[in-house]
Amino acid sequence: MDKFGMNNQTEHVISKHVGTGNADISRYEWITNQHRDTYAYIVGDSALTSYVAITEGESLSRVRFNCLELINYPKSKMAAQEQAENTVKNEANVDPASLDQQTEDSIKNETTVDPVSEDQQDVKGSGQNLIKVKILIPNGFTLKLHLNGIELVQELKQLIFQSPQAIEYTCFDLLYHGIPLDNHLSILDVVGAEFQNSAAGDDSVPEASVPEGTEIELEIHEKLYTERDARVHISRLNDLLEGASLASDTKYAIDLGSSIFPILNEKISGKRKGTVPEPKKKKNSKTVSPQTKQPKFRKFNVNSSPQLSIISTVPWRNRMKPEQCIKSLFLSGWNPVRPDRYLKGDLLYLCLTTLENVTYHITSSTTGFYVNKSSSTKFDPSPSESFKPTHSLITLIRRMSLKFTKAFVNMQVSMDSLYPLETVSINSCNQLVAPWIVPHPREGLSTAEMENVYDVSKTQNVFLKLGSRGADAVRDWNEELQSIREMQSSPSDENKNNSTSDYEGAVKDNQMLVWQNEFAEAAIAGAMAVVDNEVSPLNPTELPEQHIYMRENIFFSRVNDSRDLFSSIGGDEAAYTAASKDVNGVQILNGFENNKLCQLGTVMVDFRGCRIVAQTIVPGILRTENENPVVYGSVDNGNNIKSDPVFHELIKPIAKNLRLKEHEIMDGTGAIHKLYTSIDVKGIKGTDGRNYLVDLFRLFPVDSEFLLSECESSLEGSDDSKPRYPHKLVLLRNELLTLFYENSIRIQVKEILAEREKEKEVNPENPEIPKDLANEEFRNDVEKTHEKALESVVSMNMDAYVPILTNTVNAEFNKEKFSEDETVTTNVSKFLNDTIIPGFINELMAANLAPITGKSLTKHMHNRGINMRYLGKIISLLLQKNDKSTDAIIHLIAREMVTRSIKHIIRSFFKNTLREFHPSIFALVINSLFDADISSEEFTETKNQLFSNELLVNGDDDSISNQILTLIKDNVFMRYRYELPENWTETYIDSYKRILLREICIKCGVQILLRNYEVLLSNKKSTKSVVQNGPLSYFSSDDVLNFTPIIKVAGTPVPLPSETLDFGRSMIADGKKEIGLSLLHNLCLLHEQKCGNLHPSTARCYADLGTIYHELEDNETAIELMHQSIIANERSSGVDDTETIYNYLNLAMFEFSNGRTEIALGYIYHALDLWKLVGTLNHPILSVIYSNIAAMHQQLIFDPKETPKNSGLSPRTHNQAIDFFELGYNLRQNLFGDQNLLTASSLLNLAKSIASTGEFKLAMSKAKTAYMTFNKLVGPEDPRTADSKEWVDRLTTLAVESAKNAKAAAEAMFYITPNVESISKESSTKTKGSQTKPDSKNKKKQIGNVNEMSIDDLYQYIVGGNVSSGNTISPNGKGDHKPHKK
Repeated sequence: MDKFGMNNQTEHVISKHVGTGNADISRYEWITNQHRDTYAYIVGDSALTSYVAITEGESLSRVRFNCLELINYPKSKMAAQEQAENTVKNEANVDPASLDQQTEDSIKNETTVDPVSEDQQDVKGSGQNLIKVKILIPNGFTLKLHLNGIELVQELKQLIFQSPQAIEYTCFDLLYHGIPLDNHLSILDVVGAEFQNSAAGDDSVPEASVPEGTEIELEIHEKLYTERDARVHISRLNDLLEGASLASDTKYAIDLGSSIFPILNEKISGKRKGTVPEPKKKKNSKTVSPQTKQPKFRKFNVNSSPQLSIISTVPWRNRMKPEQCIKSLFLSGWNPVRPDRYLKGDLLYLCLTTLENVTYHITSSTTGFYVNKSSSTKFDPSPSESFKPTHSLITLIRRMSLKFTKAFVNMQVSMDSLYPLETVSINSCNQLVAPWIVPHPREGLSTAEMENVYDVSKTQNVFLKLGSRGADAVRDWNEELQSIREMQSSPSDENKNNSTSDYEGAVKDNQMLVWQNEFAEAAIAGAMAVVDNEVSPLNPTELPEQHIYMRENIFFSRVNDSRDLFSSIGGDEAAYTAASKDVNGVQILNGFENNKLCQLGTVMVDFRGCRIVAQTIVPGILRTENENPVVYGSVDNGNNIKSDPVFHELIKPIAKNLRLKEHEIMDGTGAIHKLYTSIDVKGIKGTDGRNYLVDLFRLFPVDSEFLLSECESSLEGSDDSKPRYPHKLVLLRNELLTLFYENSIRIQVKEILAEREKEKEVNPENPEIPKDLANEEFRNDVEKTHEKALESVVSMNMDAYVPILTNTVNAEFNKEKFSEDETVTTNVSKFLNDTIIPGFINELMAANLAPITGKSLTKHMHNRGINMRYLGKIISLLLQKNDKSTDAIIHLIAREMVTRSIKHIIRSFFKNTLREFHPSIFALVINSLFDADISSEEFTETKNQLFSNELLVNGDDDSISNQILTLIKDNVFMRYRYELPENWTETYIDSYKRILLREICIKCGVQILLRNYEVLLSNKKSTKSVVQNGPLSYFSSDDVLNFTPIIKVAGTPVPLPSETLDFGRSMIADGKKEIGLSLLHNLCLLHEQKCGNLHPSTARCYADLGTIYHELEDNETAIELMHQSIIANERSSGVDDTETIYNYLNLAMFEFSNGRTEIALGYIYHALDLWKLVGTLNHPILSVIYSNIAAMHQQLIFDPKETPKNSGLSPRTHNQAIDFFELGYNLRQNLFGDQNLLTASSLLNLAKSIASTGEFKLAMSKAKTAYMTFNKLVGPEDPRTADSKEWVDRLTTLAVESAKNAKAAAEAMFYITPNVESISKESSTKTKGSQTKPDSKNKKKQIGNVNEMSIDDLYQYIVGGNVSSGNTISPNGKGDHKPHKK
């Protein structure tokens, strides 16, 4: 953009947005404006308003009313809380029904809302006098506020706009003494002038000060509308009528952002209210709330398969459905306004149909709204005499429809009954995850509701948003992004000791999050339009594969190798990988505070077989003619290289952080250049004066070991008959580089220590060096003496093993320069193969890791720097171990390779066929995989398409299925270097069809119909297309409801919370509870600022914080936080995601610890149902879950207060605790064998449970078996052996007594602890003290080997992360009934 254009744009922004400032603005004024703008945005943004509602425990409407007023005062947190409580009390005196038009006149001038009580007017330490402001509203209400004077008039208008008493007003002026106030003035500017005049000549009165207790009266004056004001007013009404349904977005997916927890919670606990928190109780209080009903108890069958309806979103649709207030409201067909009517004040024409089924035509004019005499066939704009004109459309509709008034109030009440996170718009999450199986969009709708689905107004939203001229449609995304990044976020020397920099950082994070969400939304819409050929290319004369597009000022390109940039390393396959790695590179650089180098906003979208990259536009790049804008790097594979010295110096800080080695390289002309990055990474100088770094996929080194062994076909001894890897762009992950760097440092430290030991041996007479001096010298040795050695080990040349274009001029020079650098790259690759992968195998063998889905497996591998191309190597190593305990992992890895291969096959099919055939192609592949019928006529044309495009060879149905299966098997070998066995379908497919169907849908972005698939998912092949009076036996194309985009956003990386969590726990353990909790709350706030409320990372923080509160025995707070975590997880990751399952399990433990066992069983049963949908029942962690369920049942049996009425439970007739203890024992016996400590531990628990029923002889037999195992494996001195021996002796005695007097023995039976089983360190003492009741305290709890891990580390089994070390001591020593430790 040229300088003239920039100046014009700046002037436009200053005139449009109050508070923008100018060149002479002071620091204080600028910060104040930023504060004010942010506060106004918080009130207007539903996501941030919902966050405030969560923290304050208030309804959304009340938060909107209170927010601006609270944040404008320099008050303490306690004063703000008291003010909020007083506000609620004041509002409680206002009857919502008073909004009805029939009673509106009766309450006028009777009710005022005073958010601040008289005793709160003076704020200590504020240094300012509050101004009492009384606002008169035309509808008869009065608002009384207390302001400190710095508030802008625009902020005051925003407060009025959001208040329930003035909800119908959007276009008004504030009058003071009859004079309209300008928006940019502050309240102090308004009232200060007269006091300055009265105090003229008095030097003791400071400028712009007002006396204490000053009162002013402002009046709302309804001003004239413009077209924009009218559109805002109508859009505001539409948003109010949409209610909670605005939280979902149906543009890209069906039921996106759905959550089933609120419905499930109400069903399990009987809780009717979801938002307003109940009064806090004392710790460990077990009192049942009067708002809850008795929970329903149900028995659970482990062997039964849950119905897919447990994740149905129909109840969620009904919950979020707003109450209908009107039948329809849309722009009339008489728009646009004629010029003659425009001169008379007409702006828009509307058509309204009320619930009374009466249709009105309404004119929006400069003075307001009135009913005209037009009809659908006749235009008569003259006002009707039936209703008087009003300034507000809401007021006019109230007068026309009594049903609207009642329904409008009811809808506001229903909004208050929702959880705050339910009302947060899903658009605030930029990582969209759509549910894979959904009911039909019309399911759950009544006949009347189906008739109301037709809504013309939905097609007019763009017009209402942008207007007829579309002046606000174009955004400069890049300028917005770079301006946000240039904001100061780190403390400077001036403000290190105050909170200004912290606030500025929060503002920057918030603005960046909003920008990323809006950019991602626009990028997704544009990418889908590009795939559907709805966007005209910028270069229509070139080949379709080379087309580039621009939509909404965003640059779009299809990912392929149409320009032969990757022809030598894999073509389109390499291009696909480069696009993904480029997003990773942008995200890594976004984590660095470097305002001198800029990155582009980047979003990658996979949609229906096409990969689209959306990026912001480098200023001037599209205008440059006959000039190469690249000043760093190469665009022709090294033939011509540029190395601008200024740009080279700018990259130096990044190179230091990423450990990029400065290296020399010669181009094809013989010129020698110094570069930090690879030649494929390009530096561009934009016309805005900024420096941009693009094409960042080469920020990662080449995996040389894999490249040479699996990608090169000319190696000696290689089998050229087998297909090589699809491409040569095999790069290592950044997580691996971090691990390699840490390992190198450890090696260096060991070498330094070894040198010191040698020095002591050579000079033993030297006196001992003082400790402090030794530490200083030690640091100097690391930083100076060994600095170069360390750099030589970890600094890498990213051009090593890169196929650079060479000739006789530069070949010898580059080979000589790169020979040493290739050694470092090879060392990293060997570190992966020789250290990381074997370590990962050992973790799987020891059950330290136990992922249950492909997503959790991917996360585990990526956290350890392992690429997914090593799946074949991992499964081969596991099979060599021949360990039955890893069967679940082996099958999971095999399924993951199959589903990923199917994704590539479907992508290739979609890429070469019309979109009309995509549903049937997907169905054809699924049926072939599941050995289902594909002879239906609906597949005939699809087969012909595949034949004509040479994707399949013409043949019969069996031949087609075999070809698809062969493609899958070949892809598995080609991409993962693993050859599936001949019976791979029987081994890995037939028994896991439901799991495979889910994984394939998620990976391909497919939403299928929720119906009965029992015939399809059975192991029997059906020869008929339709089962008589039953469901289809095959997967139909009609079962595919939608294809959703799979996106990858280059956001801002957030550091892992594990270290902060551990530090916070240690602070709490040391007695510094407030500091520790503050640290953990700040961690949650950081994730909310950077990721938003609806993000998996934020949900994880909620869950971790809930666990901390549970350890502190504040179970009510822990349960509330876990509710938030579950809703955030369900809406951002899916209702059946592994993290969601983990949170349900933890919530069950919290409820059990809080004395609500039946509710806990309901949650843990739901978690098990979800487990069955996504995983297998031979998983090691299930034994722990079974033990926990058994402990809960045991609690119900032995505590009469917990036993449900009419449940049929009896300690003598039926004991489900025994069933679940036995399930856990059988599982461990099957996985680990009889001679195993875990198996023996489960057997001893089973014996204890059997003893509780009076069958002492059987219990003694099992306890004796457990004792013999312990004695054999760990010896008689081990505490576990002693504990089991004591149980054998006691049960023997009881068995003898039982034979003499069974009744007396049963009555004398001691209490069996219903502890939640944890697999803690087996060497820990298990004596009588372990049989304490749940409220026992001061017992140490340790986390040992993962086979001996507690429920606290259940997350490590399910979703990935760092596993607690075996010698880690819990900071809390209380209660065996915790969900994570014993």
